[in-house]
Amino acid sequence: MKRIGISGGIGSGKTFISNIFKENNYKIFNSDLVARDILNNDKSIRYKIISSFGNNSYDLIGLNKEYISDLIFNSEEKRLKLNKIVHPRVYLKYLDFLKINSDYNSIIESALLHQTESFGLNDFNIIITCPVEKRVERVILRDKTNINLVNKIIESQVDYQSIIKDFDYHIVNLDKEKTYKEVIKIIQMLDE
Repeated sequence: MKRIGISGGIGSGKTFISNIFKENNYKIFNSDLVARDILNNDKSIRYKIISSFGNNSYDLIGLNKEYISDLIFNSEEKRLKLNKIVHPRVYLKYLDFLKINSDYNSIIESALLHQTESFGLNDFNIIITCPVEKRVERVILRDKTNINLVNKIIESQVDYQSIIKDFDYHIVNLDKEKTYKEVIKIIQMLDE
């Protein structure tokens, strides 16, 4: 069975493309959702986060996203520290996912894919790019957030143009219909 990696910056269309694969019977591992679950439900991770970033890291609901976002999108050191705490656990969850779904083609969706061990486990890695203005527009509509936060997130992410060469396939996601057709062609190629 094939393991496919999908990466790209915020608002590039990773989930849109993953969902096309899902429609074609691929199992999906969404790193962001898994990381969010770990941050909210893993007591040992919660302890490390509070020890590293203070008591304001969590509120009565769970992770204090506004507080953590402010920290990590204003400090590369803190962002790297958070990633060092959370991403080894995400990787272990991915390994579990692969074992459980070994009879299925699968997708890992991750903005940080290129920076993780998961990248090398995949048979085929796809990078999604899109002009920054379009990404900002999509994220503001989707997350009901402000342009300043979206720009900080984009600035904190890797320059995806500089790593395209490391991927097996590059999709420029400007038009949903064209992208859909392109992904279907990739799926057909992978299924041969």
